[in-house]
Amino acid sequence: MSLVREGFTHSETLFRALVESALVGIYVIQDGRLVYINSVLEETLGYTREEVSQGLLMDLVIPEDRALVLEKIRARESGEIEAARYTLRVRAKDGRTVWLEVWGRRGEWHGRPAIIGTALNITPHKETEHLRTILLHIGSQILHNTSTKTILKTVVQALHQHSKFRKVGCSLYAVPSDPRSPQPPIIAEYLTAGLTPEEEQRIRQNINIGKIIPDRRILETGQPIGAALYVTPERMPELPEYSAAVVPPGRTWGPHDTLYIFLRIGERIFGRIALADPHDGQIPTPSELEPLVLLAHFATLAIHHTRHLSELREQQHQMQSLIAFLQALNQSSTLQELLEIVIREAVHLIPNAQGGSFLMLNPQTDEFEFQAAVGRDLQKLQTVTIPYEHIAHTLGLEHGPKILTASEQLTHPALVEIIQKLGPPPASTISLPLRDPEGRIMGVLNINNYDKEGVFDHSDLERLVAFRTQLEIALARERDRIRLRELSKRDALTEVYNRRTLEEALECLEKTQRPFALVFVDIDDFYTVNDRFGHLEGDRVIQELASFLRQNVRATDGVYRYGGDEFVIVMEGANRAEAQRAMERLETKLRTLCAQWRARLQNTEIALSLGISDWSPEAPRSLREVLEEADQFMYRRKRAKKL
Repeated sequence: MSLVREGFTHSETLFRALVESALVGIYVIQDGRLVYINSVLEETLGYTREEVSQGLLMDLVIPEDRALVLEKIRARESGEIEAARYTLRVRAKDGRTVWLEVWGRRGEWHGRPAIIGTALNITPHKETEHLRTILLHIGSQILHNTSTKTILKTVVQALHQHSKFRKVGCSLYAVPSDPRSPQPPIIAEYLTAGLTPEEEQRIRQNINIGKIIPDRRILETGQPIGAALYVTPERMPELPEYSAAVVPPGRTWGPHDTLYIFLRIGERIFGRIALADPHDGQIPTPSELEPLVLLAHFATLAIHHTRHLSELREQQHQMQSLIAFLQALNQSSTLQELLEIVIREAVHLIPNAQGGSFLMLNPQTDEFEFQAAVGRDLQKLQTVTIPYEHIAHTLGLEHGPKILTASEQLTHPALVEIIQKLGPPPASTISLPLRDPEGRIMGVLNINNYDKEGVFDHSDLERLVAFRTQLEIALARERDRIRLRELSKRDALTEVYNRRTLEEALECLEKTQRPFALVFVDIDDFYTVNDRFGHLEGDRVIQELASFLRQNVRATDGVYRYGGDEFVIVMEGANRAEAQRAMERLETKLRTLCAQWRARLQNTEIALSLGISDWSPEAPRSLREVLEEADQFMYRRKRAKKL
């Protein structure tokens, strides 16, 4: 009998040694009690084996699972089945619900019937499964949302509420970033949960000064855990400078450790999620992170969809604005009216725009002149001109549009003289260069905010650039129209104004009651030049006379070809006495021109006759009478030469 007892004691000792070294929980049920659990189950449940052996098994099982457990025990004790495998939930000592997958069969313990089995803690798997269900539901909901801020808020709240991380941050980039770029992303929106006000403030300050870890740095130093990246100061020494949340160290989690999940589609990163301070102090496993990554994928798709819709709405708005813009352009009748329409439409298009101006290149001087303005004093602006070199190269508009602030302009050497004349520039300006078909800048559209610097950004620039082609076409068309209109006013041979333009100019002076004087100039016996030397030489003489007259009159005077060899000089604001002096001055200078003709045309005598007339509102008469008087004055002098 003692040998049997010794053998039994030896077997029990061997059994205990084996079960204590096992990696899974091992238990013994006898008489409705847990009479034995190994150290693995002690750690899982939080009870010692002495504590569990003093109570009933059913005291540990949650009420919803007790009937299942009792039935499985009865079936084995009655011999209906030898073994059973099933899952149940028990209450740990700290109140946690623990999921166990158990397997047990009939056996003996201390010589009496018992159920001996194993128990595997599947709580992490069940929690992950539950978390996946919750986050999958939330993810499907945000797919139907069209507000990026609401999407971010939902994601942050879900991760803070349902995951084991107590500190959560989610950032959305202004534009998708390239993972290979060394530059930090530009943050458009940032939301957090679980941070203290001090931690939140520190993050905001870092964002405002652009102190943000580049995505490439995280990708280079992060330790992959599934689709997430675990970053520590050991792998990224500068991490504490960026980390706003300092958490108590866990069993494996450090005070500055951060887990990142990118909101990414292919080579475009839309934002990222930052997680810290896990409540268990443990680095998560890939399976634990899988639901979180799934939610991040849903968020990325929702943000991409929302931005795509926003881009479509923006394109629709631009198209509507373009249609309205083109319709407005077609209604313009002058260049200034056209340019003012362009400015107003641009101001309507750009948020925070308050006015603007338009610079046009004068091809004769190669300088830019202000031709239109909205919200600014055009007359004052027109007191300055800007050399092409300053616009194209010094300001850099040769390379494309620019956003300028008042601070930048005040310190720009090329603008010092202009600022002295015009005063301080607008606080913020977008300058859009417009080119002619040869690629040279022909105009500059300036859109202004007069109150605050930095109100314009890259998106405003893009809105304006979208209209550039249409603006360039409209501007080139208007310049061609002006050129054609100007050509229609001029004589084709001499390029001075023609007779119809003379009549329009005189009618305008009469209508506005402005005095003027006329000087008629005629070549005596011009037919002899054509007869002796041909019409080509005759045309040359006419051209030389027209050029001479343009060079020897006041800047305010106009030169017109009245007939074949007759020219009229209109002196706006002049009286008869002034016209007389001008005639005498011209006669003196014309002797030199006649001498040149005589030398070239084989001593052919060519003379000129001049006549004058005037008009004033004090002594009004018809324009026909004024022209006839000057013409008769000239012919009297012509006949006098022949006497």
